[in-house]
Amino acid sequence: MMKSGTMERFKKIRQERIANEYTHVCGNCHSKITPLKKNSGSFVIEIIVWVAALLLAKPTLGLSILIAFGYSVYRFTSAKTVCPVCGSENVLPRQSPAAQAILKEEDAK
Repeated sequence: MMKSGTMERFKKIRQERIANEYTHVCGNCHSKITPLKKNSGSFVIEIIVWVAALLLAKPTLGLSILIAFGYSVYRFTSAKTVCPVCGSENVLPRQSPAAQAILKEEDAK
């Protein structure tokens, strides 16, 4: 079993490594980040729709399965890239001119 000091040191090293591996800059909070993908809709609703679709497949001649499939496609095609710090959708690639300007401004502080 790891000692708590070892665990704290491990967490610190991991956080430093993640901070050095950023791929984007948030245009809102100016954080150096690796963005998250956030799906629209709700996973729970998707499960409910699929269960209902499977239960109603025979009476609706399969139309309910098409509706469930449509909802799943909607959720995954409308995914947004967001900042893990502030939740903003204003995420800029690290190499873009706008991100470079933000990084220069932050380094000047």
